[in-house]
Amino acid sequence: MRLMTQGTPLYRTIFSYFLEEIAERRLKAGDRLPTELEIAERFGVSRITVIRAMKELEHRQLLYRVKGKGTFVREDLDLRNERGMHDQAKSGTGQDSSDAETAADVALPLISVIMSDLEQAGQDMLRGIEHAARKHGYYVSFHNAMMDPRVERSLLEKLAQDARGIIVYPCAGMDNIDLFSGMTIRQFPYVVIDHPLEGIEVPLFSPDNEGGSYEMTRHLIRLGHERIAFVAPGLYLHPSLRQRYKGYCRALIEAGIPVRPDWIESADWTDVSKPDALLREASALLQRWLSGHSRPTALLAGNDILAIHLIKAALTAGIAVPEALSVAGFDNLAMTEYLEVPLTTVSQPFYEMGESAAEALIRLVRDGIPIAGRQLDTTLVIRESTAAPQQN
Repeated sequence: MRLMTQGTPLYRTIFSYFLEEIAERRLKAGDRLPTELEIAERFGVSRITVIRAMKELEHRQLLYRVKGKGTFVREDLDLRNERGMHDQAKSGTGQDSSDAETAADVALPLISVIMSDLEQAGQDMLRGIEHAARKHGYYVSFHNAMMDPRVERSLLEKLAQDARGIIVYPCAGMDNIDLFSGMTIRQFPYVVIDHPLEGIEVPLFSPDNEGGSYEMTRHLIRLGHERIAFVAPGLYLHPSLRQRYKGYCRALIEAGIPVRPDWIESADWTDVSKPDALLREASALLQRWLSGHSRPTALLAGNDILAIHLIKAALTAGIAVPEALSVAGFDNLAMTEYLEVPLTTVSQPFYEMGESAAEALIRLVRDGIPIAGRQLDTTLVIRESTAAPQQN
């Protein structure tokens, strides 16, 4: 067995070993290869590294897989190119090292990205992903799940066959937990961004949702607010929103302010992707909250889109923002700086999340290096939509 070459990616050493075995006919047509686990133990590498090498050999049409039986040497081989490449590699002639690497790496070095939608956050993440991929000589394919778990399922099934690895911004819910867990079981390289997959250990690259919401709630408390409401439709469905709710509660409790259940809005609003429907829901919520004797003086929204519609609903109803009602959001979308009342919000590091996720995934795909997720800091952005409460 050939020893690992220093500086050579581990998967390429395995690729070259089996290429030689086939070219020299020590492995013949129809022979069954050892299992991925056996190869991993033999070379002292991860199973992911073995899978990468096997995919390269399959792409060169040297191997084929039979589900439930194993991987076999093809019976219709034309070994002239493989033997020539092997001989050149042994003699050091005909190619320099970079050319040899290019010849071995026939399959396009591709990672795929599945986003749950095309909002600004997704666009900024894609910029970060593409920057990291280009730096390492990788290409990126982008796919939009349109916030539909069925579309996400179709994309996962296809891309897990074609791509070297996948970055996923998951749709909320448990619809595709079987696919994600299956990818984990067979050690297919993938990472997730923004929010975790409940019950699955997979590298996560996300903002500090709890910390950002905690700091925003503390900002409102420092302004003098004690009656602070929290609104995040889909709260019990979306892990990121639950983390923001936790930060809100923690800040209130530390300040000695009880959390009021009647000021927590967690219902799933209908058609939240449609502005008119969302504005109606926001208007109804404000009417319910502000019609009583004891009413909130500040609202913390789970995202900027909700905050924007709450401000619009308040202004339409003749409620001055921030004089009569402070409103804060979470995301720092570009538009929030240019609203009629510029929005106080929490800025997420979307670009850095994408860049970090891509860097880690490429290390995993290329070198088989185990990776850990990363939580990135958020930043308060204070604008005109929050102020001290009126005395009453």
